[in-house]
Amino acid sequence: MSRTIQTPKFRVSYPYLAEPSEPMQADGDPKYSVVMLFDKKTTNLTELNKLINEAIADKWPDPKKRPAPLRHPLRDGDIEKQDKDGYAGCYFMAASQSAKRTNGIPCFDSQKAGMSKEQIKFEIYPGCFCRAIVHAYAYDVRGNKGVAIGLDGVQKMYDGDSLTGRVNVEEAFDVVEDDTVDFNFNK
Repeated sequence: MSRTIQTPKFRVSYPYLAEPSEPMQADGDPKYSVVMLFDKKTTNLTELNKLINEAIADKWPDPKKRPAPLRHPLRDGDIEKQDKDGYAGCYFMAASQSAKRTNGIPCFDSQKAGMSKEQIKFEIYPGCFCRAIVHAYAYDVRGNKGVAIGLDGVQKMYDGDSLTGRVNVEEAFDVVEDDTVDFNFNK
């Protein structure tokens, strides 16, 4: 059984935390998930890499008999997703949990108060900053071999600029100085 760790701070991309995403394959399961963007310059990923390496060693103890190539969960945004907003200068990693195994991912605000599904939908969005509790496990399925990250819980740390390109409408409107309206359109 693998251990769990708390991730460093990450920027959220593609959150499916309130409701699971549809399966990518016809025989797949819906999943709760999030893609984590870790800043390459400021994030210490030592513990996360240790966790990944432990999962590899648990599944394939003999380094000489490890399959190659192994799919690694921590990937380079500058190489694989250079055209995506927010991925430049970051490593990215998906973490998930099957909807068959859980009725949702526990999510908390910065004060450790539990969040409802409605709060999760509006408060944890692409661009905000979170941290998570995760575990790693190695897999060997249908010829695919590697390490995946299981998602056990998420804590929102603070807001950030949205990665969706949408305008924050609260900030887009100015205060109305004159609230009198002339509805006489027949002038």
